[in-house]
Amino acid sequence: MSSTASPQSVVEQQRSAPILVAGHQPHYLPWIGYFNKIEQSSRFCLVDSVQFVKKWFQNRNKIRTKTGDVWLTVPVKTHDRFEQPIADVVIDNATPWRRKHWRTIELAYKDAPFFKQYADFFADVYAREWTKLVDLNEHVMLGVMDILNIKKDVVRSSTFAPQGQKTDLLIDICRKTGADGYLSGTGGAKSYVQLEKFEAAGLLHEFQQFTHPVYPQIHGGFVPRMAIVDLLFNVGPDADQLVKNASQHAAETSKAS
Repeated sequence: MSSTASPQSVVEQQRSAPILVAGHQPHYLPWIGYFNKIEQSSRFCLVDSVQFVKKWFQNRNKIRTKTGDVWLTVPVKTHDRFEQPIADVVIDNATPWRRKHWRTIELAYKDAPFFKQYADFFADVYAREWTKLVDLNEHVMLGVMDILNIKKDVVRSSTFAPQGQKTDLLIDICRKTGADGYLSGTGGAKSYVQLEKFEAAGLLHEFQQFTHPVYPQIHGGFVPRMAIVDLLFNVGPDADQLVKNASQHAAETSKAS
């Protein structure tokens, strides 16, 4: 008897699979774990209705260069704008940050094996003028999702205004996006998510399964948690499988432990 599922049974499984929404603040040039989280979800919510946090990944990330890690920071206007939501954050274009960022990336990765394959997309990003930080971050995220062949619906939380804090916020995101449950990341969520609240609300909750893959980097050795450009320029077309297989490896490790 063949173990291959019939097309009908595959469709039935897809229909019965719970819809899990994952959410995250929009980040600048997100790391591989960010895209793995999107891949594991059924749909993705850019949580841009929460407060902007200075000196965090919402407007900066780091890349590897010949001389070590370098932070790329998008300057934003924060003077007299305390407690502003991410959706309202305006980029400070008084400084030539776009030219500086692209030049730094170009010098760091121009000799990487797949730089030319993806350079045009990022060159176009930095050739455009940006006003809102969220627009820049979403554009890069969607472009990289396309490169990695990640097909998910994306919605901004600012379009439906979820209420509450921490677990209550996640539950409201589920309800307002029509999801059966929520997929939390591997980071700080484990310290504040109240699973009993999800159960009381009749919703599912899962944590992201992720093990950071090791891949060749042009500057030798391996340093994890770099901006996604590091993965793309070093690995090329195999990047999509590395992102997806990071979940499978984590699941296998969990079962073995």
